[in-house]
Amino acid sequence: MTKYWEGIWGRAAQIDPVAFVAEKLGYDHPLSYEEWLEVNHFTELPETGLLDLWNEESALLENAAALSLEAIALQRVNAINAILKQYE
Repeated sequence: MTKYWEGIWGRAAQIDPVAFVAEKLGYDHPLSYEEWLEVNHFTELPETGLLDLWNEESALLENAAALSLEAIALQRVNAINAILKQYE
């Protein structure tokens, strides 16, 4: 896991944050709630919490261009290293 985030950190300047978020979410354009349920195969799940998750993903996709992948990756690397130190 650390190598993944270190790789992102090292290449952050070359990574398009919008494309990165779209790849992780599985879609690259705003979806209606109903479309989102279908795309994510959530139609059979209980509704509890799904609307909140859709709102969070929609906001993430909308604001992806402003993300600093370098800062996010560095935060993840530091968090993983802190956890690993607990097991030394």
